[in-house]
Amino acid sequence: IMIMRHFGANSEVDSYFIAISIIQMIITLIQSGYLSEVFLPIYVDAKKKSRSDAQLIFFSIIHRVIFFLTLLTFIFWYLAPSIFNFIGSGLNIEQKLLGSKILRYTSFLVLLTTIESFFISVLTAEKVYGRSEITHLVNSISSITIFILLKSHLGIYTLVLSLLFGKIMSIIISIIFFRMIGIRYKLSWRIDKKILKLLYNTSKFTSLYVITTKIFGITLNFCASFLPEGTISIFNYARNLHIKALSIFLTPVSNVFFSEFKNSINDSEETDFKMKIHDSLYLYIIIFSFSISTIVLYGNLVFEFIWIDKNDILKGDISTAHKMLALNFIGGIFIALSSLYRKSLIALNYASQLYTSWIAVQLFSALYAYFSIKYFQVIGLATIPAFNFIGMSFCTFILADKNNIPVFSLFKEILIKENLLGYILILFSFSFINTIILRNQIELQLVSYALFSIPIIIHFFKKI
Repeated sequence: IMIMRHFGANSEVDSYFIAISIIQMIITLIQSGYLSEVFLPIYVDAKKKSRSDAQLIFFSIIHRVIFFLTLLTFIFWYLAPSIFNFIGSGLNIEQKLLGSKILRYTSFLVLLTTIESFFISVLTAEKVYGRSEITHLVNSISSITIFILLKSHLGIYTLVLSLLFGKIMSIIISIIFFRMIGIRYKLSWRIDKKILKLLYNTSKFTSLYVITTKIFGITLNFCASFLPEGTISIFNYARNLHIKALSIFLTPVSNVFFSEFKNSINDSEETDFKMKIHDSLYLYIIIFSFSISTIVLYGNLVFEFIWIDKNDILKGDISTAHKMLALNFIGGIFIALSSLYRKSLIALNYASQLYTSWIAVQLFSALYAYFSIKYFQVIGLATIPAFNFIGMSFCTFILADKNNIPVFSLFKEILIKENLLGYILILFSFSFINTIILRNQIELQLVSYALFSIPIIIHFFKKI
């Protein structure tokens, strides 16, 4: 909110967001997140035999990560201007120079993010579940402090410093947790070739998916760079607000679920892990039903509040940001629900089938991004994340159902037999009527919505 209030939506912020999107593409390209997910069950299995051996495997992997990604960072530093000039082709010369510098400084995020993802996997395997929440709190406080103290001196580079500092703090906090649970640093490089082969095979299966994801990302950013100034900023503000909100609920539940699901499989507790899917689905449906109804109906108030001090932000910009945020949340409920099944499929060793099905989705999303921006401009850009989210989610649902993980039967049980659908329809109906009756009375709208929500929330959490 402070970033949006201070910088608004302009060419400088457009350059920043394109640079960050390139870094995110590189992080995805090296598959750090996917490999760390696959590493979690490896660590759990090794830990059952010997905790010491599991830790040696972990440090052997981390040493390889540091070695290879440090080399990659130096190469990327040299190539950064050429990469940015290609992807941000529609930007002017000043924007390209700024973006190239930001891209170079943020290149260190690739190494830091990859280390962080492996640290999180090990702590999850060790059932240290509160770490991500504590890290998020420390990161937020640190970033806000840096922003307040240095925004007048460093300008847009304050955001770069905040990102780097946040990742470093995350790693430091993880190391503190390691020491608390008895994990000490060990100089180790040797590792069982079977483990490396498993990680290699996983990356081999996901490599084509990663390439198609990059095609999608490059197409989106390339086409968006030709839209009016500030559009990329608004798009990324809406997307980042959605990601932040999603991570509050999705990350902790998802991490706990993945670890517990893997342990349930190892213990052959089929009924138990089915109930874990049921409970997590129920919780996600509740959370995102409230989120969508709130954002669709009142999201414009969020942006009016955020940009209250920015004279260069027009009503049309607020309306655009509202549409983008609402569409992100609509797609987000599918991602949240399918994330449970994605984790389940990976834990059951169906990762290759999953990523193969996503390849087609990413290619279709790239085509959709090109034509939607070409013919529908800003509105087309707004619909792209939801299109991508829904496509990937349905592929995940279908694959899970084919592999005897309950999907549609479980949705039917939760929504129909347990009457959750009825409560959701009542919520949306009341919210819609509320905005019509109290059209120009914003405070009464919000109070009425909050009061109506209380008994439904109580019912939901009693059920959980």
